[in-house]
Amino acid sequence: MSHIPLLMDPDWIQSHPDARLIDLRWAVKGPPARQKYEDGHLPDAVFADLDRDLSRPGGPGRHPFPAEEQFAQVLSRWGIGPDTHVVVYDDANSSVAARL
Repeated sequence: MSHIPLLMDPDWIQSHPDARLIDLRWAVKGPPARQKYEDGHLPDAVFADLDRDLSRPGGPGRHPFPAEEQFAQVLSRWGIGPDTHVVVYDDANSSVAARL
């Protein structure tokens, strides 16, 4: 198995066209993440909604992890399987991208 870097550069992404790109931008204030995605994102990236896709309602806290079944459905909807390389990005300090 080859080494997969933690941080991807454009060359790695171009050389792995089967990798799934996930746009996971979120902020407490400012434009909604979906608007930021619509305004511009990496080609072929899918939008991940932190509140809807990666959290479950009802707490505790702001973003409790989703149920395993819910998470599996989201990954499937995005075309992610057990052998899929996934590249996640946000527009901050990568703490939101790290959620996925």
